[in-house]
Amino acid sequence: MTLFDLKYFSKKFFIKNNINTNQKINLLQSNGMILNFMTSKDKSNKKIVKTAVSQNGLALRYASSDLINDKKLVLIAVKNYGFAFKYASKDLKKDTQVLKEAINTSGNVLSYADKKLKLNKLLVKKAVKKNGFALQYADEILKDDKKFIRSILRYHFGGTSYPYISKKLKKDKEIVMNAAKTYGYVLKSLKKEKSRYYDDFEVNKLAVKQYGLSLKYSSKKFKNNTKIVLEAVKQNGYALKYASKELRENKKFILKCIKLHGYALSHVGNQYKKNINIVNLAVSNYPLALEYAHPNLRKNKKLVMKALKINCFSLQFADRSLYYDKDIINNAIKKDKYIEKYLNLNNPNYVISR
Repeated sequence: MTLFDLKYFSKKFFIKNNINTNQKINLLQSNGMILNFMTSKDKSNKKIVKTAVSQNGLALRYASSDLINDKKLVLIAVKNYGFAFKYASKDLKKDTQVLKEAINTSGNVLSYADKKLKLNKLLVKKAVKKNGFALQYADEILKDDKKFIRSILRYHFGGTSYPYISKKLKKDKEIVMNAAKTYGYVLKSLKKEKSRYYDDFEVNKLAVKQYGLSLKYSSKKFKNNTKIVLEAVKQNGYALKYASKELRENKKFILKCIKLHGYALSHVGNQYKKNINIVNLAVSNYPLALEYAHPNLRKNKKLVMKALKINCFSLQFADRSLYYDKDIINNAIKKDKYIEKYLNLNNPNYVISR
């Protein structure tokens, strides 16, 4: 039974068809949300409600006021789906164990917690570790606690919490740098806030080092800075897309980028995609870069052979005329037999020697 089947249910359905408790439980085992259409008596029946929230924690919203205050039942619900915490009683929203269990599925359930729990460092840390954006629901005192903020920024993607820290701490370079270390896109927030650190070299370098594509949010000055752009390309070749036009037309600089990441070939000018030496270098360290070579070079047997020897799936970007070449096809199949099925090389039009 799916959610779409709910339209067939109503309280009259259960009365009219004289559905007994066991039958109701069977229905709830396939879709706990059917509890919504049952009688008040059913919603107060612990066995029925337990079945419903075990199948879908959100069914807790339809339970009676007594049962949403039943800790064991609520724990079952939040274990199934953390946001069921929203429908727990006020008393249970003050319960550390219940919130802790709910956070296991989503840090954002912190938004429904009692004020005192939003000041609990251990619980807030747990929530933020699960989802950096959860910091927005923490008490303002914690958002201004440098030691606490410094500790959560160390988490993987901890920098996602940056927008929610206090204005005072956003003026602290150490905090900003810690955020950039774990979330490069912090540059987007710095730009929006017109932060003094938006044009800071160290902050930009840390940001693009963490995630090359954050170069998108750097200022024009840094998009034209060779050190910053090279750091970005080193992390993600696609980042060359956001470099200045001046750098993307500089042959020496492009060679440096391609040495770091062959995928950078995707965002160089057409004149360089026609250059056999540049494309050869790109394919050497990233064979799938063959996709971005000029069409004429994708017909180059020597170049294609070099690419497929490293990764036979680069063959998909070769000119189709090479699918009739025995050396090319057999070398690809020798590398990985699956390539035959992947590229439909069984097609009788292609020449495959056995």
